[in-house]
This record gives sequence, C-alpha cells and structure tokens, in this order.
Amino acid sequence: MPFNGTAVTRHFVEVAGRLVHLRRVGRGSPVVLLHPSPMSSRVMLPAALALAERHDCFLLDTPGYGLSEPLGPRIRDLRPYVAWLADTLDRLGLHRPAIYGQATGAQIGIAFAKQFPARVAALVLDAAALFSPSEIEAWLPRYLPPLRPKPDGSHLASVWTAARDMSVFFPWMERTTAARLSRAVPPAASVHEMVLDYLRAGDGYRTAYAAAFRHEVPGALDGLRVPTSVIAWSQSSIAHYTARLVAAPGSAQVVRVDGDVHAKHRAVLALLDRARIDDEPQRPSAPQPSHRRLLPTRAGFLQVRIHGHDTDRAVLRLHPLFASTRVTGAAGHGRAHGALVVEPDLPGHGDSDGVLASHDDAAAGLEDVLDVLDLRNVTVTADWSTRRTAQALAARSGRRVVELKVAPRPDWNEDELAALQASPLPDLTPRDDGTHLLAAWHYIRDRELFSAWCRRGPPGIRKDGDLSTPSLHRRTVELLKVRGEREAALRAALDDRAGDLGRDRAKPSPGARRQEC
Repeated sequence: MPFNGTAVTRHFVEVAGRLVHLRRVGRGSPVVLLHPSPMSSRVMLPAALALAERHDCFLLDTPGYGLSEPLGPRIRDLRPYVAWLADTLDRLGLHRPAIYGQATGAQIGIAFAKQFPARVAALVLDAAALFSPSEIEAWLPRYLPPLRPKPDGSHLASVWTAARDMSVFFPWMERTTAARLSRAVPPAASVHEMVLDYLRAGDGYRTAYAAAFRHEVPGALDGLRVPTSVIAWSQSSIAHYTARLVAAPGSAQVVRVDGDVHAKHRAVLALLDRARIDDEPQRPSAPQPSHRRLLPTRAGFLQVRIHGHDTDRAVLRLHPLFASTRVTGAAGHGRAHGALVVEPDLPGHGDSDGVLASHDDAAAGLEDVLDVLDLRNVTVTADWSTRRTAQALAARSGRRVVELKVAPRPDWNEDELAALQASPLPDLTPRDDGTHLLAAWHYIRDRELFSAWCRRGPPGIRKDGDLSTPSLHRRTVELLKVRGEREAALRAALDDRAGDLGRDRAKPSPGARRQEC
C-alpha cells in the first residue's frame, strides 16, 4: 500500500477468501476506525482526516457493507466479526493498534477487545449505547425492515424515509413527540450518500446492525482489560442511551463533549495522543488481490476487475455511461479467446473515485490503468455512449491500443433523436423528499419500454426490454451512484458531431484499427 502523506488511498485485501475494502490516510501510530451500520468507511473519513497528522488511520468496510464481501447468512452475534477483524489486522500487519468505533463499530471493538486484549492499545467508543432487552426485542423487527426491490420502485422511497428520519426520531420508526430529536435534518446530498450505502449492502444491511443491537445490553463493558473511553456527545441521536451506559458501573473513562462534530474529533484525537500505541516497526502492507483492484490514477482510484491470465493480448472493456462493471458482468467472450480482460469502473461511476468529466480526462485515468498493469497490444471495446473515451485513449496511448471495437448507436429516427437531445435525462439532483430516486427508477424502466425513454408511445414501443425487478434495481442504483454532469455527458454522446464536452474530438492513434460491432 503506497503512502501519500495525508492523501486518502483505497485498497482491497483478501482475508480468509473474502475481499475487504479499506481506506487509509495519515502518518504516525496506527488507529483502526470501524463505522456504524448501514454505512461504510466513507462516513469515518472526516474523523480520520482530523487524526491523520499524527496517526496512521485504517478505515475498514465491515463485511457486507461498502465494498467488503459479506461473511455469510444467519449470523446472529458479533463473534464472526471479531474473527474477521483479527484476521484483517493480521493481513495488514497491525499487531496492537488503537481502535475507534462508532455504533456498530463500537460494539465490534468491545467484543474484539474482550477476546484479544493484548492486541488493542486503546479503545475509543462513540455512539455506544445501553438498551434494555425488552427495547431490543420490541424495536429490532421494525428498526431493520427487509430491503427488497419492488416492481414499482417504492422500496427506494422507504429507504429514503428511514435514512432521513434517523436524524428526526430515535428510534427512527417511533414517529412520536417522545422520540423527536432536536437536530437539523442533513442536506439531501448527505441523505443520498447514506441511501447509497443502504443499497450497496442490500437486504444484508441488517446482519451486523442486528448483531450490534443485541450486544448493547447491561454488562456489555464488563470484563474489558484495555484502556477504554466512552464519548458522551451531547449532539448524538442516541445521547439518552449513551447516558445510560456511562451511568452504569464500569472502568471506562467517560469523555463528555459539547459542541459540533469538530469538537468531538478533537476529543478523540486527544485520547489517542495520550494512548500508548506501539509504533509499527515497518509500514504495514498487503498485496491487492489479482482479480479485483483499486488502482491510483489521475482520475482518482479506479476499481478494476481482471479476468484471465497475463498473455500477449489484452482486452479493455468500457461499460456504457451510467452503468458499471456490476451491471455489465463477467467478460466471458474475452476469456474464451485467451486474452487478459480488464474491466474498469469509469471515473465517477460504480465504485471508482472521481467525477464524470471530459472524455479526455477519463482517458487519462484509463491510460494510467494501462501503465499500472503494463498492458500492451490492447483491444478496447466500447458502447456507443463511451466511444469518445475509447477514441481519446487510443489517441494518447501510442501504439499500445491496436484495435477499437465500438458498438453502434441505436437506430433512433430523427424525431426520437431530437427528443433525446432535448431531454436526455430527468433531473436526478438529490431532493429533500427523495423523489429523484423514483425519477431514476422510471427513467431506467422507460428505457426498456420505449426506444426513446421520453417518447412514451407508438411507434417507439418496445416489447423486448428487460423489466425484471432485480435488473431494474441494479441499473437504477448504478445510475444514482454517478457523480458529475450526467446530462452533458449523454448529450455529447448522442451527438455524433459533438466535441469532447467542450474539447476537440480525440483521434485514434495511427496504428489502431477501428471496428463497428
């Protein structure tokens, strides 16, 4: 894992046969940050950046959340997560870090510290609570309802309401005066990111969440033999239940924090600065798995899926705009011909960093992928919507790209093309009421019902579209993940004469063959 000062890096490591995704930032003594459910390590970034000047921060995605693969079904307690954390620390070469956990992350930290006290230099608990067994029994079925896609897309509205109401009530489904919180509702963009974390986890979002809930009972801190601090933050949505925890007998230090989240981060930093954390003799590292990697590029970290073996021929497959490698699936035809097949999530798409930008900027990121993987004799395949990116890559990559295979644009008639150019996409800007989610669902659905989504009638009626609910859900989620100017990108792709989002059109290198397929 490269170290880039305070730059945030991203990595996959393979632990017990499953992929673990983590972010890393900072320098100094090691601290492991464990996130709340159903979110991912993304939400721990503000805390990590506050610690990074003096601490080397490892932000782990819990199994089944973010990009980490799940442990399996029918998990009811935290023991599998404790074993996972022990194996992950071994893989990273971390022998005795501090652990800072929020909510679910705090409960995993408690359980780990009890089983492996010699492996924890200090434990800082944030959003830790104490619930009665009767509260847990009454709340869990309603607090963690199933998340299953529905044919009308209404599951998206349900997820939005749950995510938003977590800042309005606690527990969120008890919409009463007694449960009302004195907090501001987060901006729509923040709720949108939380919803995406829900949707990445799918129905499995309930697994670690429920196990952590069942752990927050009287006596949860009993038996801890490591220096432990409980943050009692006045602005927490569960401040009342944290007060119960710190009022119970125990050896944990209580740190009361008023003020905003920055005050809380300063309190955590002060605790970790005082902790006796063993400096690692060497910067820990672990190789990324061969089949799925996060590669540093000028466009940010790009997720890349790799199939086949390293041969003299390589195929770089570009997915369509607003899709990702989760949607396009395995590169079966490439493997059948014996080539190494590389499938990146384009910048601003899927699980890659960056934003949807010019085709030339995207091509610069892909050129870095060719460099990192040392690819030569590359055939680039592209959808009509990403053909400009493929051309730009061929133009800037010298003779490494030897062939372009570009799928032709759909055979729209003049009226359909004019309508699409005038209205390429619905407005998907996050809105406080969450209706942009349904706008995305119906856009994806109408693309399967009509040849031009905005011309909903004859003669453009389709009868061959894929209307299966799982497929619509997958493609809607990938569309909602896209960051950047969606409409400008699609408008440019629709126009054969269009420039590169305001730049000159890229020309393939002289040696690259072009083929319409």
